[in-house]
Amino acid sequence: MQKALIYCRVSSEDQKKNGHGLESQESRCRKYAKEKKYVVEEVFSDQAVSGGLFERKAMQELLGYLKWHKQEHFVIIFDDLKRFARDVEIHIKLRRLIQTYNTTVECLNFTFENSPEGRFIEVVIAAQGQLEREQNQRQVIQKMTVRMEKGYWCFQPPAGYHYKKCKVHGKLISPKSKEVTIIKQALEGFAHGRLLNQKQVVAFLAKKGYRGGKPIHLSTAKAMLQQSLYAGYYEYPKWNIAWRKAKHKAIISLSVYMRIQERLSEKMIVTKKSDTPDFPLRGLASCCYCGKLFTSSYSRGRNRYYPLYSCNDKNCTAKPKYIAKEKLEMDYIDLLDTCKIQPNCAYVLKGMLIGSYKKQIDEISDDRIDIQTKKEALEKQIETLTDRISKTSDEFLIVNYEKKINQLYGKLKELEKPTQTKEINIDIGTATQKTIELLENPAIYWKEADLQRKKLLHHIAFSSALPYGKNEGFGTVRKTVLFSLKEQQDRGKSYLVRYLRKNWNQILKEIQNIQWFFKCQKSLS
Repeated sequence: MQKALIYCRVSSEDQKKNGHGLESQESRCRKYAKEKKYVVEEVFSDQAVSGGLFERKAMQELLGYLKWHKQEHFVIIFDDLKRFARDVEIHIKLRRLIQTYNTTVECLNFTFENSPEGRFIEVVIAAQGQLEREQNQRQVIQKMTVRMEKGYWCFQPPAGYHYKKCKVHGKLISPKSKEVTIIKQALEGFAHGRLLNQKQVVAFLAKKGYRGGKPIHLSTAKAMLQQSLYAGYYEYPKWNIAWRKAKHKAIISLSVYMRIQERLSEKMIVTKKSDTPDFPLRGLASCCYCGKLFTSSYSRGRNRYYPLYSCNDKNCTAKPKYIAKEKLEMDYIDLLDTCKIQPNCAYVLKGMLIGSYKKQIDEISDDRIDIQTKKEALEKQIETLTDRISKTSDEFLIVNYEKKINQLYGKLKELEKPTQTKEINIDIGTATQKTIELLENPAIYWKEADLQRKKLLHHIAFSSALPYGKNEGFGTVRKTVLFSLKEQQDRGKSYLVRYLRKNWNQILKEIQNIQWFFKCQKSLS
């Protein structure tokens, strides 16, 4: 008896559930095979796969089956020619490939004829299937574009969200209570410096049980940090959808999202696998002869192991190349002690910080009222143009309306930037107190800190690695603005005030780094 193979395909989950599903296709094909007295060997089914693709899982399995049974003759049955392929090139490619395996194809609603007329009709029907597929795709894109322009995200929801039906908005992405709480903590922790880098974000998510203990990759953390949907905004340049406010509920503020993007663009302080708490100055101090960063190790002595920093450059002229851990770290602590400021300097710095804060507060209230008025006017114009798009079928008008909407959203995005709204990202009272405490006792804070915070404190105090020689001690070091205050203080109050005014913007940035130092904890909370 003639052996037969059945191929079924649906292009969506909806088709799988209704009368055009896989089961109904298979049932009709089996009935056809019974009438023809064929013996069905195998059934191959593709679920939710487009007919415009050649690389379909079940289709490839079918071709592989034919390849392994070259000596046998099969009949491939499918219920509709469009199930076979909905692309002319793919259709022709599959037909030619199947013919090489000594196999014929039969369709319930079409008779294949090996004649010029038969092949022509076959190609026409395949072309009709391709036209319908492309028209459906265009229609779906048009509907999705209109919905996206109104503020509704239409693609895969970000981690922590899922689609939920709403009486007012229809299908809308909504946060999952448990997952989104963990994600929010991770995003805010990174924005405010409690999590110093993406590795710590991954560790935080794992500790909180995100994904139920499954592995979390760095790419997952990076995608979360870059996802604007968490702040209630999105853009889709591929469809000319400009940056706009979404209708769904946000879990972080726009200012937090912008701060995350700033931190991602900054150079992160990363603890390498080779770093160890036993040698906190590894990678922070260098040989004053060759400039190479010190490595570290334990050297075996007669009765015990000795911790040493060393220069491993064979061409280095330093003698000796080994420096006792205790000596280098004590000299480093003495260097930090030379940077601590006196009470009169702290008084001047505190006064300037509080004065600057009060001045900003006076400016902010008027600016916010003006910005809010402009935002409301822009949003009203956008709403009007969006309604016009939904009421017209004129392609020319639709294109012009969309162009105008994108321009308005561009203006709205500029107004919503933290630089425009002039938000103050630091608690000036706490920041001032902590800054002065650190500048008055940097060595004490360094000794009590863990490895991560020691590295952070080094970058707060110094701009680069510190050159060091066993006999020479530390060479010329490059200090940050705040840690250079002691030198300006020694020159006199007038020099100190001029120095502060000249470098005021940089001082505010360094104060934010000090905030991160105090927020960074030994264990991830």
